[in-house]
Amino acid sequence: MTIREAVAVFETEAEMLQAVDELGSAGFDRSEISVLPAVDAVEKQLGHKLKSIRETEDDPEIARSIPLDMPSFGDAQGVLIGAPAYVGAISMAIASAVIIDSYLMIALLVATGGALGALVGYFLARWLKRSHQKRVRQQLDRGGLVLWVHLRDKQHEKNVTEILSRHMTSDLHMHNFSD
Repeated sequence: MTIREAVAVFETEAEMLQAVDELGSAGFDRSEISVLPAVDAVEKQLGHKLKSIRETEDDPEIARSIPLDMPSFGDAQGVLIGAPAYVGAISMAIASAVIIDSYLMIALLVATGGALGALVGYFLARWLKRSHQKRVRQQLDRGGLVLWVHLRDKQHEKNVTEILSRHMTSDLHMHNFSD
């Protein structure tokens, strides 16, 4: 079976994410859209250092991942901050309720536990953001961000071409490969 794909290389993450959003608004399923995963994962798969992302564009065997969904990324950061804050507050509430009989002291300990948990969560969220930024920077340093879109038919191809052409791609082409 022959599979046809559009391949686009973007010079900024913002442009790529706008293109992904536009594809989604035009009725393209997220499962039809993929991006290059972290450079480390690609290099491990290839067995050598990746000099240019161009090596990956037309290789059907290269690992792929789903594009970042910014609202979901924000949700993940919120959970990373909120969950430790909640656990810290609840832990302190339980521990202090057993030991202390002053409501003011319990309230202070709960607030302290929540704040400490939120601080831990903040650093986890920061780590997540920096990790993502590092991944993007590594790909941009090697030539750009690769986006693949599975094409169902000629009309689908036309729609993808129109959408991707509106965004700052340094390369847009189609290719076929056998499944």
